[in-house]
Amino acid sequence: MSVDLLKICDPWAYYTQFLFESVYPDGRSISSFRPVSLQLPLKNALTYCSEFGVDSEIKSIPEVPITDLEGRTFIGMGITESASGSSVARQGGAMITARIEPFLGVSSDDTVIVPHIEATPVIPQRVVEDAEVLLKQLIEEEAFFKRDILLTANGRLMWILHLHILVRILSLHYVLHISWLSNC
Repeated sequence: MSVDLLKICDPWAYYTQFLFESVYPDGRSISSFRPVSLQLPLKNALTYCSEFGVDSEIKSIPEVPITDLEGRTFIGMGITESASGSSVARQGGAMITARIEPFLGVSSDDTVIVPHIEATPVIPQRVVEDAEVLLKQLIEEEAFFKRDILLTANGRLMWILHLHILVRILSLHYVLHISWLSNC
């Protein structure tokens, strides 16, 4: 079977073979990454640079149009002023925006991060549900941080973080990849 047919008929086998060989389909090693553009709002950029010892003074941060980043990964922070924290990531034809809204609550054993995932209609609901399950498992295993860092008032109160994630497809090419994922 030709490589192109294998990619269409059995994408799982196609991509699994690359993982076994430790390369991406484009020939890069799985330990190498595409170029990344990082955009911070000016107030956060100054804080970030001072925390990590960057001596140069930042006068302005260029705006990077998302449409001009074909083939690159784009990460922007502080994209929305209505949330306590927000970011956008774009790679290829997919874009994910995330924002966090913290709420103070009585300390309990409940989850400290409440994920809300939305996706454009072209993404199968099963893929979204699988992502939610995986995210909840990571939260329960404290993969991001230990829950006790959100305790306050001598442990009587705790910050509960509502994480809102929106997944958008910008290129029809990526719809095909998502379609085969829903059949796995």
